[in-house]
Amino acid sequence: MRTAKNILLFVFILIISLNVTVYAQENGEKTENLVKVTQESENDKDVPFTNSKGETVYTLSATTRDREGAIMMPKDRILCLTSETVDLNDIEVLIDDSNEQAKKDLEVEIISASKNTAKICVNFSNRYVSTDLNWDGKILVKKGNDVIREIAIAYMTPY
Repeated sequence: MRTAKNILLFVFILIISLNVTVYAQENGEKTENLVKVTQESENDKDVPFTNSKGETVYTLSATTRDREGAIMMPKDRILCLTSETVDLNDIEVLIDDSNEQAKKDLEVEIISASKNTAKICVNFSNRYVSTDLNWDGKILVKKGNDVIREIAIAYMTPY
């Protein structure tokens, strides 16, 4: 009798875990994202990757630092936003407040926006950002008070 209960419990847990996995992911991105993101241009060092949560993480890196500690600024990272259902004309982009270091180190701005497309630019806020590898930066795309998309970004600077 005890073995039968254990088997029944195991089967129940298995069914619940399968149910959650099936609807949470599609092609590495969450299905509820109404705004799609692509990177306009890549270089050999800054290639997007997929993290363990299935999110696409965009990257930004500086390769050299001078004697005074200033980094050589990389090219702006241009991200293209597209949506068939959300009007992107009056969006706002900002670095997530939950990561204080990313808020200090990164700058994001809207280059252009229209009904279905927008381009945003991401780069370091200045030439004297801290020496760091930061994996959990987030760019928030807001429409009014609602966050309509979170974009993961990882960045690094040399010593």
